[in-house]
Amino acid sequence: MRPTTSTRSRSAPASTSSGSVTGRPEAPVLIVHGVTDDIVPFAQDRELAERWCASGATVQCVATPVPTHVGGVAPGFAAAVPFLESRFAGREAVSTCD
Repeated sequence: MRPTTSTRSRSAPASTSSGSVTGRPEAPVLIVHGVTDDIVPFAQDRELAERWCASGATVQCVATPVPTHVGGVAPGFAAAVPFLESRFAGREAVSTCD
């Protein structure tokens, strides 16, 4: 059986949806997501960022124009490296919360 046709792989996105995430992160968070992601809807992470921002969390949300789910890896790394470097250097996190 191909992995994409297994029951587990079909149910995984629903059970791991960011819509099911509760609580407020204590540490700064970076969310990078392609607006044209063909697997995980962009709106899902945008809504998560909005919920966390409303709860007072520090969230840096980066929307990338790169097509497809896999295409978002390069912009993700480009955002993650300076984000992590800043955390380890003790610099204040950038927030895109309005």
